Amino acid sequence: MTALSVPSSRPFDDRKADVLRKVSRTLGDPEAQPMLVGAFARDVWFWHLNGIETGDLQRAGAVLLGRDMAAIAGKETRAEVVARLVAEIRSHSRCPLTQELMRQTKGDFLRARELMRDLLADPAEISPEDFLAK
Repeated sequence: MTALSVPSSRPFDDRKADVLRKVSRTLGDPEAQPMLVGAFARDVWFWHLNGIETGDLQRAGAVLLGRDMAAIAGKETRAEVVARLVAEIRSHSRCPLTQELMRQTKGDFLRARELMRDLLADPAEISPEDFLAK
C-alpha cells in the first residue's frame, strides 16, 4: 500500500488505518485504490440494503435524509415538514424550497420537485399526478 502522509491537524484514527491496510491486503495489490472499495461499499449500502439507485447521489442522499428526519422528528414536526414539502410539490410554482433546490440542480424545476418528494420518508404521501405540469 502506498504510504499516506496525513497532516497532524487531521489525525488518522488507528482503526481506520487498520481497515485501510486490511482492504489493501484483500485487494492483493499494494497500489490498489481503496476508493474503489468505498464506491462498492456505497453501492451495497444504497442499493442492496436500502433499494436506492446509486447513479444519482443527490436522490440517494435525499431519500436517506428523509428517512433520517422521519426517524428523529416528533409527530408534530414531521406533520409540519411533510405538509410543507407536499404543498411545495403540489404548488407547481417556485416556492422557497423549490428555489433552493433549483439552484442545486442548475435550474431544473421538475428535478427540484422530485428531490423534495424523495425527502418524504413515505413517497406515497404525494401522488404521481402532483408532478404533472399544469
